[in-house]
Amino acid sequence: MKKTIYSALATVYCAFLLTACSGDSPTDTPSEDVVIPAELSIAPSKIVVTKAEHIKRIDVTTNIEFDKLTISEGNKWVICKLNREKKILDVTIAENHEISTRKSQFIVRGGGVSDTLYIEQMGVEPEVIFTEDKFHLDHTAQSVTVNLQTNIADLIVTPNDSWVEIMDVKSLEPYTYKFKIAENTTESNKSTTISFSNGDKSVDKSVMIEQLAPPPPPDLTMAYNLNLIYFIPNDITPPAEYERRLSELMLWVRDFYAKNMERNGYGIEDSDYAR
Repeated sequence: MKKTIYSALATVYCAFLLTACSGDSPTDTPSEDVVIPAELSIAPSKIVVTKAEHIKRIDVTTNIEFDKLTISEGNKWVICKLNREKKILDVTIAENHEISTRKSQFIVRGGGVSDTLYIEQMGVEPEVIFTEDKFHLDHTAQSVTVNLQTNIADLIVTPNDSWVEIMDVKSLEPYTYKFKIAENTTESNKSTTISFSNGDKSVDKSVMIEQLAPPPPPDLTMAYNLNLIYFIPNDITPPAEYERRLSELMLWVRDFYAKNMERNGYGIEDSDYAR
């Protein structure tokens, strides 16, 4: 009887969680007293370009009146203006005659929130600049896309471990390299780097790949085993570390009911469920 009550309560709670996460009904309308928070985002938030002159259009997504947005000043070699008619940022970057890479940033503000546009422009000397240089992955087999800008004609790309392989290369600005990451079947987290260099190694940059170990197998010696099915559509990417997070959630539910059953005199001797 105790086992039946415990299982029923856990099932009801899981159903409640799923219902609560399903979103509001399309017919729901916010109350007049509800204050909608200001939202403001810039995409892309980082521009990396070669030393030539460039003109870029940056999307601005906001629920704030565009006329109330302001933008900070940047360096003289780049002009960034709010295009209030098209609701975008117009960015004009002058040619870089300097040897080194130069950087600038612009902050768009409004409604008490802000977002920042970062700009990097390469100079005359050889350079490689990544849009993102660190990737944190779960244990599954997957692919990683590295976007970069470079003025090196013959860039040498070297994965430094056998569990990372080059899949595809698109030699159009920005350059795109796609890598195949093998499943981590070990019991430990692992990491590696992918090197990007020129022939004489005067430029030698790297991207870091970190991959988690798989979750431990279920303990099937428990009195009862609860199998949780997480449906993932083909066009949806699951959240990072979803297996660990779901396990922690279900263990929290188990402990919540166990403590309250004990407090109400039912006992917890039958509360063992596998992870």
